[in-house]
Amino acid sequence: MNVAYFDCRGGLSVQAALAALREAAGAEPVAQTPANLAETILAGLGPCPPEEKEALYAFDHLLQALAVKTVHFSPLPLARLAEGAAGFLAGVPVQGDGGPVTVAGAALVRALNHGGDPPFLLKASGTGRGRGALVRAYLGGVDTGDEVVVLETNLDDFNPEFHPHLSDLLLTAGALDVFLTPVIMKKGRPGTMITVLAPPDTWRDLARVILDQSTSLGVRSRRENRLVLPRRLIEVATPYGTVRAKVAECPDGRRKVKPEYEDCRKIALAGGLPLTEVYREALAAAWRLVPAPGKETTGKNSGAALADE
Repeated sequence: MNVAYFDCRGGLSVQAALAALREAAGAEPVAQTPANLAETILAGLGPCPPEEKEALYAFDHLLQALAVKTVHFSPLPLARLAEGAAGFLAGVPVQGDGGPVTVAGAALVRALNHGGDPPFLLKASGTGRGRGALVRAYLGGVDTGDEVVVLETNLDDFNPEFHPHLSDLLLTAGALDVFLTPVIMKKGRPGTMITVLAPPDTWRDLARVILDQSTSLGVRSRRENRLVLPRRLIEVATPYGTVRAKVAECPDGRRKVKPEYEDCRKIALAGGLPLTEVYREALAAAWRLVPAPGKETTGKNSGAALADE
């Protein structure tokens, strides 16, 4: 689960948000990392009731333990704002009637809110009450969307032996992916279309690499949206050595696992082993470490990779 949405029409307090999140999470996991969010909010609050402070720390830890990446709140009601809460609402969506909003609740929204009502696959929900507020929490998974710039150029006069060199330069310079497609160009000449997926902030630099390092006289560019699964790297122990593996989470909670090819290849070459054997051992070790959905663990060996469960 990587998205949390809080319905605050019934007001908002940290205690109510925490209670709703706990009910949605079921068995409460424990986070081992520092509560930096809580510390930041408390630093800007000034004097804070002990119960509100305790709730902020618990809320921060629970978000981390659930691996929530983005948090969204519905517009905060203005009718019953606590004194001092308005100072945290600049840039925060608001509405008219509704339940009470505490100062810490308003500060929480200011610190976390990503705005909007995101589409996501709902997995769990819960309701919480505290200091007169009624909050509903919704947890779910969503494909992480982002934008890329697609660069393309067609070449019919570039030595094919140089393609790997150009691809390596582009990947080193920050390209997300590089691939080659055979094409038939004008006058029936065979050629190659070079396609580069570039981060929006570096595409011009990558286009210059193509222009500098190939026979291209021009590069086409266009922006495209893409959906990517949340993923992370873990390290797994095999009889042959340590291998990194990539873990991705599908919107329905299933996992995908894939050992890193280069790690397996290096071990196979160094030990005179079949690559397939090293890969198989790494994949089996990674699957043994993949936790059930909603039961994340922490540490060196907590993760997965990209092959269907």
